[in-house]
Amino acid sequence: MKEGTIVKTKTRKGTFLGKIDALGNEAYLGIPYCLPAVGERRWLPAQEEPDQETEREAFAFSPLAPQADAGQYAGMPQDEDCLYLNIWKSNRGSEKKAVLVWNHGGSYIKGGTRNPDFNGAKLVAQYPDLIFVSLNHRLGLLANFNLSSLDRDGKYKCSNNLAQLDLRAALKWVHDNIEAFGGDPERVTVYGHSSGSSNISAQFLMADPAKYFKRAIMHSSFALDVGMTSLEQSRRVSDIVLEILGNPTLKELLAMSPQRLLKAQKELLGAKLPPDIKPFSVVEDGYVIPFQSYKRLEQGNCKGYECIIGSACGEYDQQFRSRKDDVEKYEFLKSQVGNRADVQWLLDSYLKNDPLRPPATAIMDIKNDLWIRVPGNLMAKALSGHNRVFLFYTAAEDQKNRVRAPHGNEYRAEFAKADPGLYSEETVQSMRNMLANFVLAGCPCCDNDSFMTQMPAWPLFDWKDQQTLMLCDQPYIEYGVRRKDVETLLSLYAEFKDGSRKA
Repeated sequence: MKEGTIVKTKTRKGTFLGKIDALGNEAYLGIPYCLPAVGERRWLPAQEEPDQETEREAFAFSPLAPQADAGQYAGMPQDEDCLYLNIWKSNRGSEKKAVLVWNHGGSYIKGGTRNPDFNGAKLVAQYPDLIFVSLNHRLGLLANFNLSSLDRDGKYKCSNNLAQLDLRAALKWVHDNIEAFGGDPERVTVYGHSSGSSNISAQFLMADPAKYFKRAIMHSSFALDVGMTSLEQSRRVSDIVLEILGNPTLKELLAMSPQRLLKAQKELLGAKLPPDIKPFSVVEDGYVIPFQSYKRLEQGNCKGYECIIGSACGEYDQQFRSRKDDVEKYEFLKSQVGNRADVQWLLDSYLKNDPLRPPATAIMDIKNDLWIRVPGNLMAKALSGHNRVFLFYTAAEDQKNRVRAPHGNEYRAEFAKADPGLYSEETVQSMRNMLANFVLAGCPCCDNDSFMTQMPAWPLFDWKDQQTLMLCDQPYIEYGVRRKDVETLLSLYAEFKDGSRKA
């Protein structure tokens, strides 16, 4: 069909009008997956729309969730009414397609589906047996605000974890309606990076866990210990925010403009907070995320899923590059580690583990491991006892520019925006094929085409051997990546020791 041709799909929530895009896909943009979270519904879990027979245009992306950090989103419309998703599908391929749902990252405070990196058109055109879905969710104070000091009735008891509940609501919408678009509701994969990945990992930790999908891909952030906030920490953050806002009543908060809340959010992030406070994160609140959530995961509260989990060697390296010498890098690391451990002990241990490693590299490895890699390994450990888990570690380096694979390099490669300094074209195509294979069949290396011949057989992960796919120009399997470094950090994780969190 010609570009711009209008297409229709009838669902339980109405008939949606989409358009044929430049690559020949059907594109449905800006579909609401729940009622607007505004007015009295602000800080409440997303509420499902009633079934209806209306006809609605789905021609344009919805506004982004309100966010203070413009960056690459500068000039893009924002609105508190932001809970919408987008669907791309091909008219080629199978009649009942597997579904890939993308959940964006952005440190819980920024991001959205208008980012060109998150456009599913190219992926669907290359793999017509896939349907690609992307979604917006609430951010910042509109998603993560402990209201317990003002909420006497407990109406807003879930206000700490609304981004996670938004994701669940979107996945339910997909599960209930994607068949009308030619999708298979029993073959839904949810994929996220950074905070988007952390929000997915939270789906496994919920009191009523992991509904509406069978497969998950989690890159570079996990709701585990350093990636999770305690209930007490969230209350401390709330007290600071309420003071910034002039100690309003709940009624005044509900009437307050998003812009005023964003201003308070900026003040909060600009303040010198204690090192143990994470203003925005998944919260172990006892409602959405039960206490001892990791222990429950180890015990098998989620069974029968297929997961890809991984991280990159240079996740946070960019945070250190502006520091002129090892002393500045060391001081920055101290601020990141806070009171979790003695930084000099960590550095001495890492240098002893690998005497040839430069101190600057060891400093970056500590931050990357503490915040991302070891939590990812522990998430893989908990899930692998009752599920099929594949673990990867991106070891690619741009030798010319002396840059290690940064935060987000993998999804950019898979969505057709690879850094040529990190990967060959053959490796990039293999990565995309592995993604497609996993979404289609739950096994990343089941394709025998020419691009996959360079890829080793990717074994299932177990904690004893820690089988890991090393992503680089010549991929290989390693058993226990920097195992001594991992062992150095394990004692710092409360969940790993006794199944409980530190206060």
